[in-house]
Amino acid sequence: MADRVQKQLEDFAPDLRELLLRDLFTLKEIKSIVDRRRKFEFDIISPDPNLSLISYKNYIKYELELDKLLQSRYRKSKLMNKNKNSNHSTINNTNKSNIPGRKKFLVEVNNKRYIHRIFRRCINRFIGNIEMYQLYLNYCKKIKSFKLFEKVLVNGISKNPNEEILWLIFASYVLKNKGIRASKNIIQKSLRILPNSLNLLSFLLNLQVKIILNSLNDTNNTGTDNTLKNSDDSKESNLELTEFTTVDSPISGEVDKCWIIYKYAHNNLNEADLNLFNDEIISIISKIPSKSPLLKKSLDQLLNNINDLRQNNSDITNTDANNTLDNTG
Repeated sequence: MADRVQKQLEDFAPDLRELLLRDLFTLKEIKSIVDRRRKFEFDIISPDPNLSLISYKNYIKYELELDKLLQSRYRKSKLMNKNKNSNHSTINNTNKSNIPGRKKFLVEVNNKRYIHRIFRRCINRFIGNIEMYQLYLNYCKKIKSFKLFEKVLVNGISKNPNEEILWLIFASYVLKNKGIRASKNIIQKSLRILPNSLNLLSFLLNLQVKIILNSLNDTNNTGTDNTLKNSDDSKESNLELTEFTTVDSPISGEVDKCWIIYKYAHNNLNEADLNLFNDEIISIISKIPSKSPLLKKSLDQLLNNINDLRQNNSDITNTDANNTLDNTG
């Protein structure tokens, strides 16, 4: 145990020496850092899981505060050096020309690597601790390490496939970076594992409504462009063609997918969650603008189907529900 701790502390030594030579930390502060890290290193490898987990959290908190202090002092040091006169700067550079790493300050980078390493050691020991995954993901996002963010998230889901929150974080991340369709694929995969999740179904429903609204906006813009390009005599006919052919056919198909999602929810959610989902889908669908008769007819038909299913409490087999959900892609 002592050898493992000593190895970890030795890895910090070059950077601590650099901090001391740069006058970013005093010798007393460096000794304090070493003492704190030594204690944390012993505590996190304790056979007591509760002590280990608490120590990991405190260790990470300490390193984050230390990193913040390091960045603050480094910025002040750079500003002070910048404001020195040229003679003073020349003397200063001559006196410290033998300090290793002067040309490129790597301590700040290395310190973040140490924080990553502590996080990895923690989640490797506490595989099912979702709180630590969330803390690590927040840290990756804060320092804009998005490739690592995705890697940590995929790793967390592979080890904890039944954790709804990780799927929702993943779907939200994919929605922002890769689009609605890719995000829908993630949610559909999650529902194969967690078919009774109200939050996942709500997320899928909202994605489907986004597709409808985006399609409606895109088609309206296309209709406007076509109108501007054509003569006054052909404006009315072009608008009619756009409204009834281009708008309604694809969007009506997307509205039908909302019905598929609802049937899946009806078959898999418990009564309390289904009541919440009923209220949500009716509220959302009612807000979709229906500017054409056929689109309005599709939305009205969807609401009627939902009301009929609620009143009749029709039975839908699991096989039908699972198969139809794949058709919402």
